[in-house]
Amino acid sequence: MVDTFIARSSDGGTSWTETKVTNHGSNFGWETHGSRRIGFWGDYIYVSAVPGAVNVTWTDSRDLVAGSDPRETGADDDHDGFDGYQPCTYVPNDINAPSYSQPLVSDSCLSQGGLDQNIYSDRL
Repeated sequence: MVDTFIARSSDGGTSWTETKVTNHGSNFGWETHGSRRIGFWGDYIYVSAVPGAVNVTWTDSRDLVAGSDPRETGADDDHDGFDGYQPCTYVPNDINAPSYSQPLVSDSCLSQGGLDQNIYSDRL
């Protein structure tokens, strides 16, 4: 699990204090990209600091619904525990297919929580 921290120095970098900004750990291994075959976290982390305020932004998977990949069967089931919920019918139903004609991007099966990797923010 991954948590996001911010480090602050008030003496020009000689010493630092760390503050945890997440209140829920995130798993960066969820298979959300590459036709739901690979994990992707991206570089969505940002800090904006001005006198009196600090805003922190980070990628977070706390909303993602775990599930199983219907294409992972038999010898193709990697049992890795990183599948998001996706009650989709894939055409072809083959985890190693180079592309898929179904589901379409607009298919509601892709909006059931298995791809809910979100961007969170906090003002400190």
